[in-house]
Amino acid sequence: MGTSIATVPKCRVALSPDLLGRCPEAAQWAVHALAQLPDNVMAVLPRDVPSRGKLELLVAAYGTGERLTFGSVDSGGDAFERLMAGDATFGELVEGLSGDGEAARLVRGDDSVFRGHRIAVVTNIPAHYRVPLLNLVASRLQHSGAGFAAFFCARGTRSRPWLPSRESLEFEHEFLSAVAVPVRARPPLIPLTLEAALRRFRPTIVLSAGFSPAVSGRCARYARRARIPFGVWSGEHDQMKTARNRIRRAQRRRLLARADFALAYGSASGRYLRALAPALPTVIGRNTAPLPERSTAAAAQDRPVSIVAIGDLTDERKGIDIAIDAIRARPDLDCRLRVIGGGTKLPALEIRAGRDSRIQLAGPRTPEETRDALGSADLFLFPTRADIFGLTMVEAMGAGTCAVVSSAAGAVHDLCVDRVNCVVVRGDQPDSWANAVAELTLNEPLRREIGARGRTTILRRWTIEHAADAMIAGLRLPVLVRGTR
Repeated sequence: MGTSIATVPKCRVALSPDLLGRCPEAAQWAVHALAQLPDNVMAVLPRDVPSRGKLELLVAAYGTGERLTFGSVDSGGDAFERLMAGDATFGELVEGLSGDGEAARLVRGDDSVFRGHRIAVVTNIPAHYRVPLLNLVASRLQHSGAGFAAFFCARGTRSRPWLPSRESLEFEHEFLSAVAVPVRARPPLIPLTLEAALRRFRPTIVLSAGFSPAVSGRCARYARRARIPFGVWSGEHDQMKTARNRIRRAQRRRLLARADFALAYGSASGRYLRALAPALPTVIGRNTAPLPERSTAAAAQDRPVSIVAIGDLTDERKGIDIAIDAIRARPDLDCRLRVIGGGTKLPALEIRAGRDSRIQLAGPRTPEETRDALGSADLFLFPTRADIFGLTMVEAMGAGTCAVVSSAAGAVHDLCVDRVNCVVVRGDQPDSWANAVAELTLNEPLRREIGARGRTTILRRWTIEHAADAMIAGLRLPVLVRGTR
């Protein structure tokens, strides 16, 4: 669905006292939106807006303070009211406000506040989508006079051998000694040397990925004893089964009660963190990866439409069975589906594909091969039943490939405007997916237009450089908070 805005004047977004009285969170979402909007978009809030100090902290962290003003406001903010009511997503809001403006600026804020700090990030493995981000973050921090180190629980994972990055780690790092607990298909890692590694580095700020008591819980205890800020970096949102578990929810509340700041990689995650810890300063990050180039093969005419689907085939969550059933439901379509991914469900999916020669299960591929496949495809299918985010969707849109995506993907909340920069399918009925595939297979101009607009969305506000700037903004939060005490 599209969005419209009330502006005072054209480039200034106004939120009225009436709106903020009914939806006080709208002011905070206006601040989050500014960080992803062109510099010609300003926001004005009433002078007596609730929690003005917290809003000023957020704009200082994002580096957008010059674009937020407080003054007299009579009316405005319809788009934010729809966001608060659930009638529009954050992505629809931002795309509507962006108009035909410039891209969001890549480097914002004052990095000099980090001088003398030593920042530690604790995460699972050096995945291909994390290393480029950490390289950029480390470079900026080091340039500002700060120290940076990443601590990984493992070099890789047996269940997903395609994840580790081939890119060099251009920052101080350590691979912790850890044990895997065999309680599920993806065993959780328990690092044995976490505290010792942190003591050697002597951080002044610790950021830990995820909610694991064995990792983030211990980081929180270390930070408390060392009297330094502790933050949580998470993409979890309330549509995931793990988020709805009462025991885990209680454990996460306790962890966030000990946190000084948070970095959510997506707006859905930001809402979830706010529900668990309303007062916790939180920045909306951008979960992304280096983008593939658009291949000249994708422009070829008079050939079957090339469709790609990518997913971990360990379970049915990624919905690859839906993609296969959708293609088989339309034997009349001149198309080819290539499925990239490995896992225990691969043999069953091969049986499911039957004798349909249009369907190829290619098995796992390297990140580089996957990016090439996305860049040369005409259509990308992402029929996930539940997904924290959905990085392959970001990569497909960034490549200019027309993306057909499930509404269950977290990334939909941040990036998608249905039938504008992608096609959003609700539910997991193969017929619905078959109808979407048929329309886009037969309508090349529509397919190309949606693909081009998807690429514009990513290039304007969701590149790896934008993600690094958002992470830097999150790390500014504890520095700014401590500086005001």
